[in-house]
Amino acid sequence: MARWFHPEGLQTPRETVSVDLRVGGTYTYTMRIEETGQEFPTAGRYLRIDPPVRLDFTPCASRRPVRSFRQPADTCESTHLSVSTSHGEFPARSTTLRE
Repeated sequence: MARWFHPEGLQTPRETVSVDLRVGGTYTYTMRIEETGQEFPTAGRYLRIDPPVRLDFTPCASRRPVRSFRQPADTCESTHLSVSTSHGEFPARSTTLRE
């Protein structure tokens, strides 16, 4: 999470990351703008864990919206990540990343 969970221009110091990876478990981390020191604490809860193909979690302390990371079983030879975000009454939006 320290390497991947922040937009360009921010850092996530490793010491700010806490993960309890189980259904109902929580995660926290703090993104920081290095130049100003401004911080953005983030927390969420894991809702569904199906290793190694699916991880559903909230990107905040509430139960909505839900983000889902999926690794299709037929992509073991390469990196393929599908990210879907659901906001309750709004339709889900998905992005697929491949390497």
